[in-house]
Amino acid sequence: RAERSAKLDSYSDPGRRWRLELEDIGRCACEPPFNLTYQGRDDLQIKQKYAELLPPFLPSEDRLASRTGRPHVGLVVTPGYEGIFLPSARL
Repeated sequence: RAERSAKLDSYSDPGRRWRLELEDIGRCACEPPFNLTYQGRDDLQIKQKYAELLPPFLPSEDRLASRTGRPHVGLVVTPGYEGIFLPSARL
């Protein structure tokens, strides 16, 4: 956890420049590890560090807004996992 936190700090260093294209965000594994939840510790700080990495690479809200002015969010569900999402779609 300490190493991961230090690594995330190094990415947010203003002197370090790195590029990430919007199209690559889904392939770069830049989300917090799934198993953090099961370690029984407070994950807020480390998850905040992950959240702070991406905003410079995301489009502005203006680009995400639809004609109604409200952002649209989509999910990509791979085959075999759609059963989890189908009951939620009926809400």
